[in-house]
Amino acid sequence: MQEIVRRDTGLKYATRSKYKGEALSGIVFSCVDNMDVRKEILDNMTGGIFIEVRMGVYHGQVYTVPHGDEEARKFWDSRWVGDDVIEEKSACGTSLTIGATAQFLSSIAAWQAFHYMREEPTPKCITMCVNPFHLMEE
Repeated sequence: MQEIVRRDTGLKYATRSKYKGEALSGIVFSCVDNMDVRKEILDNMTGGIFIEVRMGVYHGQVYTVPHGDEEARKFWDSRWVGDDVIEEKSACGTSLTIGATAQFLSSIAAWQAFHYMREEPTPKCITMCVNPFHLMEE
């Protein structure tokens, strides 16, 4: 995937199978299942933008925190929840999601990255609900 992205867009990116506390910068998509680790990643950002997706079966949010934007960081902090607060759980105890919801939210996250690269404003949070459909920016 890295080769295709580099070939088609010129962008370089790195992936981590496990976050080990290192400083990150650039466009950082938080794709971890642990809220404490998400906070640790954001705390260790040294530049760029942090983009985080939270989702359930019929709803989700895309949070965007540019490094150094104190208002966006306070907004994110005010909406941080611990791992013990999972609304919908599967039979194995993990949060429930549906592929279509994940795809929609991933597209919104990608658009946030595009806006950032173009130096355009990014909302602190975009909330989506698909049952009934509703999209809201904050």
